[in-house]
Amino acid sequence: MEAVVHFDGLNEPVNPGGVACWGFVVEFDGKRIENNGVIGAGMNGDYTTNNIAEYTGLIKALEFLKAMIGKDVKVKLYGDSQLVIFQLQGSYRVRSESVRPLYQKAVELINEFNDVEIRWVPREQNKDADEQTRKAFEGFVRENWERYKQYYGKIGWARKRSKEIGTPLI
Repeated sequence: MEAVVHFDGLNEPVNPGGVACWGFVVEFDGKRIENNGVIGAGMNGDYTTNNIAEYTGLIKALEFLKAMIGKDVKVKLYGDSQLVIFQLQGSYRVRSESVRPLYQKAVELINEFNDVEIRWVPREQNKDADEQTRKAFEGFVRENWERYKQYYGKIGWARKRSKEIGTPLI
């Protein structure tokens, strides 16, 4: 059996300190599973970055695979973060202290599977996972709109930014 995994993360509207969200899409055995969530937000005092969000998307996908499918599956991992992919492939060093534990967790999970392929893909080929991160972000913003616009700037700026990223906030 083969599982194809697309993962993504975002941290909007500022990096660091925005709203960090993760998402993944897993396809296996003719099934498609989508999931997403919010890690934290600068407005809540959380330290958030895009790289933390990207690694979290990967970790959540691997934890899902391990729990729901098992370790005896060929895993194809696709992400659009060159930093994450190249760190996992050994081309880049992990320098960030906030990312190091996430990197170590991802490597630990990857090593539990028998056959794993890790590849970078352009953003255009990762749209489904990106859509999952956007769903998490939009939900968070809608639920926290007053605090969001107060913390992240004037409403005019927030509306302009929401149009740029295609997120209707009001």
